[in-house]
Amino acid sequence: MHLASAWIWSYSARLSSVGALESNVQHGNLVVTLLLSFLSEMLARAFASRYRRCHLTRCFWTSAEEDANPGPKTEEERRQKTAEYNKIFHDMDESVCFGRLSDNERKIYEAHKLAVQRADKSYIDPVTGFNVFTGLFHYLRGYCCGFGCRHCPYQHINAKDEVKEKMVFNSAFYVPKTTSSTS
Repeated sequence: MHLASAWIWSYSARLSSVGALESNVQHGNLVVTLLLSFLSEMLARAFASRYRRCHLTRCFWTSAEEDANPGPKTEEERRQKTAEYNKIFHDMDESVCFGRLSDNERKIYEAHKLAVQRADKSYIDPVTGFNVFTGLFHYLRGYCCGFGCRHCPYQHINAKDEVKEKMVFNSAFYVPKTTSSTS
């Protein structure tokens, strides 16, 4: 707590020199404001030290990969990347083994295929009702986020080993190993 009091003291000393502390009410509000500012700064530092790859940019936490490849910048680039993904998806579509898919996985496959054909970023999972990002969305992002997404076109390259171990590719998309072994 010594660090907090030193930080508040240095800020209040700077502000008092310019006449900001004119009354007790203003002083009380200033202390509360400074304390909240200090706490948010300490939380940001703790978060940044825990996740070294991230940094604060425009009030959003972003990875270095996202800064390096933020995806298509113009509408023309977006159309080009969408056409590239459609070719990749067409090749994947031809290699799907429908005999390995359960009924629910077939429904998911069809919903995803329809969403990609319409160039949608997401679709509603017909089994759970959750909103799911399409492979096109992930491809347009330009990198693997590392969360083990169902339609990751980057083979979960940035996912942690424990995430990779829990997922298996069923010839159409990634599913949890327990689901694929029971279906």
